[in-house]
Amino acid sequence: MKILIVDDIKESLYLLERMIKKIGYEVVMAEKGERFKNILYYKKINPKIISLIKKRKI
Repeated sequence: MKILIVDDIKESLYLLERMIKKIGYEVVMAEKGERFKNILYYKKINPKIISLIKKRKI
């Protein structure tokens, strides 16, 4: 199974990638929303769960 990770923070992407690969999943990463849409379209990934967290500036 492929896990798609999207985050604006590179360090978060790589940390999650290492954690998810350790438990045996294939990881696809995207840094930006546009790349996320392209990955969904061209790689034919069908996500089962999408979690969106928007950061607010204080």
